Amino acid sequence: MLKLNEELKDKIAYGLIGLILLSTIIPLFIPIESMVVFSFHTFFIAALAVFYTVISEKKDFILLTFALFAVQWFCRFFLLSSNELYYSIFLAAPFIAAAIALGILAYKHSVEFKSFEMLECLLVVFILIYASRFLIATEYDLYYAFCLSFLIATLMYNNNLWLRYEEAEKNLLLFLLVLAFVDVIQVSAKYISF
Repeated sequence: MLKLNEELKDKIAYGLIGLILLSTIIPLFIPIESMVVFSFHTFFIAALAVFYTVISEKKDFILLTFALFAVQWFCRFFLLSSNELYYSIFLAAPFIAAAIALGILAYKHSVEFKSFEMLECLLVVFILIYASRFLIATEYDLYYAFCLSFLIATLMYNNNLWLRYEEAEKNLLLFLLVLAFVDVIQVSAKYISF
């Protein structure tokens, strides 16, 4: 795919992540029309998914997952929100693909290092739980993003696990962390008044 040096990749990725977080935080302090916020927010997330798709070095399930996220976020411009089952499956599909990709990776790590990592297993389970919020609505939906953010941040903090991952796998975890953290900010904003 696209060959860029590591420093430029990091600058672009972190710049897009910063724009995603800004497009989430700024509306908390400044009243902006919701469609404008939605458009910028959706565009930046889609751009990050496309960027990670383009810089993926291997054609594997991780690449497919990023492609699904890119298609999902770009299609949000054209598809109206719906209660239909197909729309819910469309929203959940990239997360399910991410869970499958990371589940396969967790299995490979278990075989390669001859040890079972509970954190990787929990991550896969919580990604599936996070995806279920699109299919099954409960009063606990608000907390799924908190759990997913905590698990990914813990995995990143644990060097002996984090260093096992290749660049594309780290990018997928970072992308999922950004999505979950955006949800955490939005959920927290509902209960915090400025």
